[in-house]
Amino acid sequence: MSKTIIEKKELAVPVDIILEVSNLLLEHDITNDIVGTDLNNDELLIDVQYERDERDVINQIECKISDYYVQEALDAEDDNNDDDE
Repeated sequence: MSKTIIEKKELAVPVDIILEVSNLLLEHDITNDIVGTDLNNDELLIDVQYERDERDVINQIECKISDYYVQEALDAEDDNNDDDE
């Protein structure tokens, strides 16, 4: 008998992409709980529980979060460059 190993992780999800992340969690039936908010960073804190074969979905979500912050930093840099001109 094989034992299912559940992994747990807390994700800090920016509110601007919460719908995308929520859809992925629902599509793949990944157990999750909202555990808090970070009002300073406009983030929703979500605990996820997933099996090893669902890691790709969690990685996809983490990439979306990372991409969001990279884009935010690039946008801020562009805004600073516009102010300098």
